[in-house]
Amino acid sequence: MNNKIKQFGSFLKETSLQEDIKPYNILLLTHSEATVRDTKSEPGDSGSKLLQDIAKDLGITVYMADFVGLEIDKTSTGHTLKAFTFDKNAAVQLPDSKGVVEYQKPIKIDPANTIVMPRGIGTLG
Repeated sequence: MNNKIKQFGSFLKETSLQEDIKPYNILLLTHSEATVRDTKSEPGDSGSKLLQDIAKDLGITVYMADFVGLEIDKTSTGHTLKAFTFDKNAAVQLPDSKGVVEYQKPIKIDPANTIVMPRGIGTLG
């Protein structure tokens, strides 16, 4: 499967696009602590890293946010997401015992140029 995705990525790279066509952004919503389905059986096998690598080669911006701690605000041009940060193992960083939490830079989502890809389930169980 990974080989087919890489081949498709190579095909897209070689295909010349018109200058007025810009690639979509991708918002990858995940549940980093899920040990079910396809999001975290093994960190290297989730597909998220592969998606990010191929997207980078194609000039596509990939944003990642976890369902846990996700806040969404509607704006006149789409939505703005506020999400917790991730650690080096791609696990969401929860608030500390005093409730202090670190957020990512807000992610602006425009429905005209953003594909939202939810992965896994938003709750354990």
